[in-house]
Amino acid sequence: MENIVGNVYDKYNSNNPLTRFLMRGFLNSITELYNFIEPASVLEVGCGEGTLANYLLQHSAKRPQFFEASDLSLAVISAESDPLIKFRKASIYELPYSANSFDLVVCSEVLEHLEYPQRGLAEIARVAEKSVL
Repeated sequence: MENIVGNVYDKYNSNNPLTRFLMRGFLNSITELYNFIEPASVLEVGCGEGTLANYLLQHSAKRPQFFEASDLSLAVISAESDPLIKFRKASIYELPYSANSFDLVVCSEVLEHLEYPQRGLAEIARVAEKSVL
């Protein structure tokens, strides 16, 4: 199975009005949930360029103490990433963290690319102490 890292289509900066409308709804919803949780520690699994991690930090009501983001490759990470984010190369199947390490684990647009999504979900559940988005 091919590994997909990063976005093939830049939906975050699209000029297409329908794409902008859908992304605005998605980002508003995930930010609302993120702010409701008020995590002190966050892990984004499958971060791609880091766009969602950066967006969440820019729009968070309360900054977390710790924010880590992981992906199979870090080659496409945005140079303008928030300095709080620590990027780490890691597979969703073998996350290099102890159990219950993060208040919140975010995993967006990853599971549909996995050969074994249930294994990925089990790893996410293992490292999440409180919540998963």
